Amino acid sequence: TPPAPSEVIGNEIKITANITDISDTVSFNIYGRHPMIHWGDGDSTIVASTIYKHAYKEKGNYQRTIKTDMLDDLTISGKDQPLSNLQVGNCPQLKELYILDFESLTSFSSKNCPQLTTLYIESSKNLAELDVSSSLDLGVLYLGGIDHLHSIDLTKNKNIRWAYGYTIGLENINLTTCPEPNKLEIRSNKLKKLALATNTKFKLLECQTNELTSLVLTSAECTWEFDCSYNTLTVLKAH
Repeated sequence: TPPAPSEVIGNEIKITANITDISDTVSFNIYGRHPMIHWGDGDSTIVASTIYKHAYKEKGNYQRTIKTDMLDDLTISGKDQPLSNLQVGNCPQLKELYILDFESLTSFSSKNCPQLTTLYIESSKNLAELDVSSSLDLGVLYLGGIDHLHSIDLTKNKNIRWAYGYTIGLENINLTTCPEPNKLEIRSNKLKKLALATNTKFKLLECQTNELTSLVLTSAECTWEFDCSYNTLTVLKAH
């Protein structure tokens, strides 16, 4: 017999939000067993649909927690929701995570999600901190509609196959330990430094419309397309 949803201690999503309006609406799409939302004020809701309304009696900071026996795939969307920090932890079966339309989100981290292979964050323009260092199997990282994420460290994510970051304010990305990021698309950012591994094998490398002055591709292979136009390159080495 599976444990009662209120007793599940793993597979949890924690959402910290500052409630300034006592009428709060949040949207979740959850694929798991026996999911339940704990609202942080003593109330809880068994997940049976995708749109939930919860009225807080007082304004303030609340940590909302989603707990489920098993979590495979999670989509969280919440335009105009007062969410600032998102932590995804202890989700051993989680494979795909989609975070959409959280304009007030400033930081995201994943801990103990060993099977997470896809992370998609869109229209969260204030995101400034991203920590996926413990998601070692992460293969797809998609970031769009973000203004303040200046640096990404992917040195521990050696299985990155596709990294996409369009107009996110990115200045630095470290891929020195990723030998085969088949597709790297980081157009229209403020990229000043692009650190790549020796013997990198690409199918597609697009880093146009950035602020790169130097780009070194050591023993790199690019079989489809390479575009570094609209930078201020003074040094380009490919050998």
